[in-house]
Amino acid sequence: MMKDFSIFFDLDDTLYDRARPFIQAYQTFFAGKEELSIDQRKAYWACEKRGNEVYMPSQTGEITMEEMYIYRYQKGLADVGIEITEAEALAFEKLYRNFQKEIIPAEGVPELLDFCVEAFHKVGIITNGPEEKQAKKLQVLKLGDWIPEELSLISGKLKIEKPDPEIFHIAERLAETAPEKMLYVGDSFEKDIKPAHALGWKTIYLNRKSAELAPEDICPDLVLEGDTVLRKEHLIQVCDRLS
Repeated sequence: MMKDFSIFFDLDDTLYDRARPFIQAYQTFFAGKEELSIDQRKAYWACEKRGNEVYMPSQTGEITMEEMYIYRYQKGLADVGIEITEAEALAFEKLYRNFQKEIIPAEGVPELLDFCVEAFHKVGIITNGPEEKQAKKLQVLKLGDWIPEELSLISGKLKIEKPDPEIFHIAERLAETAPEKMLYVGDSFEKDIKPAHALGWKTIYLNRKSAELAPEDICPDLVLEGDTVLRKEHLIQVCDRLS
């Protein structure tokens, strides 16, 4: 029975499309310029990759947040052939933050969460990122309509971040659910799927970048490729097979 299961979601690129505010910022920043011909989703992935390289140093104080933003956009955009100055990188980040105030849930998410609240024992979120920034996203997306604050686990608040198993253990305790009855949905194989699977959780991998899994990689219970929309039927499929 699905009521025996609790489900937790990643936030960024799982419950909303983080590329959307980036693309809006990109189109505004480069309006009327030849850079608009660049694949903007590719530019987003490049900047995300570069941002991940300096995320931890920015959190530990080794570099400032401004330095992190400059590195993310200068290096990321350079990877797709666009050169910008430090001042332009900070201006781009300001635009991106403004468009983040207008983020909306990904396609099908409100209907999916309606179903989860009725079908599962507990519904929660585990997200990496600064407390204030991630909490603001939860507020703008109105995820509190479905998920209580105590089950919205933010790494910046807990001082623990994925893939550390402790943040998953906290979710187990709060959900009062055994690991084999926990289901996790996320878009990062290394930070979401791998650690959850290692603890005995069931997993759904949203393979947004269509990355190839090596044969030795742990197989998620379900993989959805590219922009495939997560539906309640996928959750039923996984839970029914494992009950």
